[in-house]
Amino acid sequence: MLLRLKFDGQLYLARPLATFLQEAAACLSRPDGVLAVPQHPDHLRRRGYNQAHELARALCNLSGLPLRTDLLHRPLPGPTQAGLSALARRDNVRHSFAASPAAAGLHLWIIDDVMTTGSTLRAATEVLCKAGAKRVEVLFVARTPRLP
Repeated sequence: MLLRLKFDGQLYLARPLATFLQEAAACLSRPDGVLAVPQHPDHLRRRGYNQAHELARALCNLSGLPLRTDLLHRPLPGPTQAGLSALARRDNVRHSFAASPAAAGLHLWIIDDVMTTGSTLRAATEVLCKAGAKRVEVLFVARTPRLP
């Protein structure tokens, strides 16, 4: 299902996948907002959608949580993470994100479709925390096998 959402644009699959996220997050305290790992605008234009955003939006529709698209953006384009080693992935996303000062004091959930090494989620979480977020928890649909 996730591959069809991510690569085939079958956006209707975001809702059932978000249901899984909602069930998995039932043990977490309710956040002040939910956001997706953003794509650079050029990448978004090429693909036409951000699958992480579609998952976050579906989760918010199911849960009544606020979707916060204003807190994190990706000002710098970067090469795709696919095919990179764990170390290269970490370097690739090190300065990829910028967070809004509006994140200060907030408890947030950040959504992604797949976690491979955790580099993307770590980089996004770090900038949100530097912007003053009180707490950031990550939710993702799938975890790939660990890379060397």
